[in-house]
Amino acid sequence: MHALVYVLIALNVICLVAFQWGRMAYFRRSENDGVRGGLGPLGTVFAVIQLPLVWIGSQQSRLALQILAALLYTLALAIFFWAVRSHQNNRPGIAFSSQTPAVVITDGAYQLARHPFYLAYMLFWVGAAIVAPFCLGVAFFAIMATLYARAALQEERDIMASPLAPVYAEYKSRVGMFFRWPRFD
Repeated sequence: MHALVYVLIALNVICLVAFQWGRMAYFRRSENDGVRGGLGPLGTVFAVIQLPLVWIGSQQSRLALQILAALLYTLALAIFFWAVRSHQNNRPGIAFSSQTPAVVITDGAYQLARHPFYLAYMLFWVGAAIVAPFCLGVAFFAIMATLYARAALQEERDIMASPLAPVYAEYKSRVGMFFRWPRFD
């Protein structure tokens, strides 16, 4: 077995721990958030299931796929913590909490994507899908990406119904939901 398999599993677990820290300690939650965080319960179930799948699949995957998954996990971590740093003292609300932000963050990771946290999570799930067998990784990615997109759209509707709408509309015109596409003006 290659050492890269162990690195891949370690990166997977580090991502899961970081994302759990965000869900439990970083993101703002409303008082009536009984499940402690939006996407968390489903994401936790999928995370528990995908870990052995990644372990089994990574042992059978080609080296190039293992390297790609490790790079995606590393990129997910980098974007996640870049987004945390971009917020400074203005912690965001947790997914599906309907907490309109006090300000529109447009610096740091928010220059790359309007929803860099969801981008980080999707990169994680793509990494898992690349090495997980039985197409379950792809199914998990599709389900989670759909939920992240739904949460992002709801957050944007809430912002566009707030006094921040003009600022956010201008920001939306420059930066994509999950990726900033190059402009060739």
